[in-house]
Parts: sequence; structure tokens; C-alpha cells
Amino acid sequence: MAVRQPTLRGLPRRSPLGSYIYVVHFNVGVVKVGYTARPAERMVRYRSTLSPFGITIADLWLSEPHGQAEDNEGLLLDFCRARAEQERNREYFTGIDFSEVVTFAGTLPFVPLCPPPTGPPPYEASLMKYVQVADGIQVCIQNGELKTGAQLPGERELAAQHQIAQGTARRVIQELRDRGLAQTVPAKGTFIVDAPSAAWQQVADWIARRIEGGELLPGARLEGEREMAEQAGVAVGTVRRAVEDLRQRGLVVTLPAKGTYIADRSAGS
Repeated sequence: MAVRQPTLRGLPRRSPLGSYIYVVHFNVGVVKVGYTARPAERMVRYRSTLSPFGITIADLWLSEPHGQAEDNEGLLLDFCRARAEQERNREYFTGIDFSEVVTFAGTLPFVPLCPPPTGPPPYEASLMKYVQVADGIQVCIQNGELKTGAQLPGERELAAQHQIAQGTARRVIQELRDRGLAQTVPAKGTFIVDAPSAAWQQVADWIARRIEGGELLPGARLEGEREMAEQAGVAVGTVRRAVEDLRQRGLVVTLPAKGTYIADRSAGS
């Protein structure tokens, strides 16, 4: 069940039923929205990286795990953009009430990726089936049978093709996204991407090389999204995804209402 939780105690680590939408209210008057597969890890990271700057989590709302987290994040961002001032980073907002955002978030659809387990054998088989189907699609991609840019079948068609439940088909698509092999475009569908040469990954690796080479030192502020997009010759959205990848690697830290900075990894976690 979705929960409003002012502490980080008891947060879930990961669920086979999907990812979580979250709304965070920081003590500096900033509200952040997003989604994550590992809420406990994400919130602990916020706490550990922001507390040295006097920024703490004042309130937190977390949804149930579900299979529409990426789409729901987009709806939540649109809601906030229409009512608040957006900070430098697209998921941070000022001038909006935390409870107002939570009320809207609670109206979004939360459908789990697969039904709750009814017993160990069927549940294990269901998990294995989505991996098998995802593996088969990955082989088709590697063999060139599925080209970059090709659209994957929808959930119903995919379920019919492989004789699986629609919830399992939804899990297959999520698995392909997690592997970096597919990308879902809202209102259009899911498409094959060339993961090794994806633009966002190239940008992330480019920034990582600058960090590892000493060009970008710990504590230095990363250039703005538009500036990096111009330097790399890519869209701003591509840079955003690259920066998110760098955050997951622990190479950069984003401070609400301030910007993104190179992490000091020598200081430890």
C-alpha cells in the first residue's frame, strides 16, 4: 500500500512486482519526484550525500511497486511543471505543496508487474519465464534479427506470441529496459536501442573519463545540461539520462536547488 513516511526506517529494498514512485520533501522547501527500483538505497543515498550540506528529508511518500513507474513519473513531472517553478534539475520543484503532489500521485495507476505469489513453485516458474523470454529477445537483437529502432510488440501481443500472462510480458519489457536493450516512449511504444552505442551511455562515459582523468575534480560543479548537450552534440534529455547513470555509479551528487557536483569517493560512503 502507498505510504507517507517521514522516516527512512523500514523502506523496501526491491520488489519483483516493479518499481516505486516517490515524492520527497526536503527541509529547504524543495520537492523532488521520481521513480526507483530500490527505494531504501535511493533514500539512504540522498540522506548521506545531502546531510553534510544541512539538507535533510522532511517528508517522504512512496507508492506501491508497479509496472508503470516510468510513465507515472512523466505524469507526475507534468503535474508539477504546471504548478511550480522547476529547478535546474528537472525532477526538483519549488513553490508547490508536498501534500498536493502526494494527493495527485495517489490517483495514478499502480498495477504490479506480476500477480502476488500463490506458492513457491508457480512463482519461481513465472520469474524464470520472463527471464527466458527476455534472453530470447536479446539473442535476436545480437543476431541482428531485431534491428536498432525496431518496435517491440505490445504487452498483449507479446503475451500471445510467447504464451505467457500479460503481467509476465510487462516484466519482460521492464527486464529489457533494465538491460539497456529497449526504451519506452510514452504514447508510442517500446523500441530496441543499441545499448553499447546509446547516446546517453556515450555521454556518461565521456564525463566519467573526464572525472577519472582529473579534469573534473571532487567538489567541482558539473556544467549545465544545455552546455553539456551543446558540447556533446546531443539532446538535453540524453544528458539528463547520462547524469542519472553517473549518479547511480556514485560519480556525481545532485543537490536540490544547487546543481550536480563531482562526488568525493575517497571520503567513503
